[in-house]
Amino acid sequence: MAFYGVKTGNLALQAEASDWYGRGMAEQRTELEHLSTHPDDQHFRFTGLLAPVMFSMFESIMVTNAAGSAQHLHAASRMLEILGPEACQDGVANSLFRSIRVAMIYVLLSWDTAPALASEAWCTIPYAHRPKTIIDVLDDILLQIPACYILRSRWRDLTAALHPDADAVETEVTTMAQELKSKLDGFWGYYGDHLLGLKEFDLSDFENTFDDVPRSRADAAEFSLPVEFPDVFSAEIIARYNAGCLLICGLLRSMDSSGDSYGAEMKAHGETILSAVEYHEQLGPSHSGCISMIFPLRSLIVQAQSEDQRKAAQRAIITWGERRGIVKLCNLHSSRETEDKRSKTVEFKSPSPGFSSPS
Repeated sequence: MAFYGVKTGNLALQAEASDWYGRGMAEQRTELEHLSTHPDDQHFRFTGLLAPVMFSMFESIMVTNAAGSAQHLHAASRMLEILGPEACQDGVANSLFRSIRVAMIYVLLSWDTAPALASEAWCTIPYAHRPKTIIDVLDDILLQIPACYILRSRWRDLTAALHPDADAVETEVTTMAQELKSKLDGFWGYYGDHLLGLKEFDLSDFENTFDDVPRSRADAAEFSLPVEFPDVFSAEIIARYNAGCLLICGLLRSMDSSGDSYGAEMKAHGETILSAVEYHEQLGPSHSGCISMIFPLRSLIVQAQSEDQRKAAQRAIITWGERRGIVKLCNLHSSRETEDKRSKTVEFKSPSPGFSSPS
């Protein structure tokens, strides 16, 4: 209802959708109060997860609160924690778990605590009966990024306070980031040919842990234009991968006092993201998910290596939103200012994950 109202400019329909949104949040609060006294209620297993997912979709369209969509996904993640990974191995619970996990990447820059779904248990147990796909394998790595940025924030605080533990934390941050960079390089070294359409996928490929990858480091030249995308799905995964590389390379560069490292590689990753977006736009809005390119473009806006590249990403994300009925969300993400301030103080800062809804 909200989506159609925005696409058609129907204010009455938008108002009605907002009214139902308010009713839904009120009903959710009632259910959560019920849950506090009936923790084993099976009905909650589904309605408790579906509600914040739907609310997040509404906020992505209407943006009544700048952090609304992220807050609802935080709430959905918290509700999954209550269920536990064992309860998410089959059926609707498994499908919802996978959907929420994928969506969490789109708000990767909003965590002030490491996501529980990034733990080893959540990265293994729910897949016991339904094996991982390539996007699951990549997201295993991407979900580790918030913890790395949170630790860097701690290092900056300790450094500013001249605390004796600052050097030890700096080493810990650098080691963690380099390990993530190695995993991302390994991911591309193993799956790059698949994504570029040079090799067919096999289910056994997704069991790889990148411990023995023939080509352990991706060459930045691989991400120089032109990049040929075989299909929309591959373009989305490649953009998602490049966004992760940008965030980790940006963090490592910020830890380098000379500031000279990773610049060329980051620029190449950024150009590949822009190329993937252009590929999607050439095919038209109906060929891609509404929010599929927001995370890559947002990452590029934050980490662009030139003002021209940043402006190109800002234009691209605004156009993306205009063509897909999520212009408010994309306009919000087109600004660099908020992320700049956050990246210099407390990274991934947002209201703590919980059951509260934006209001």
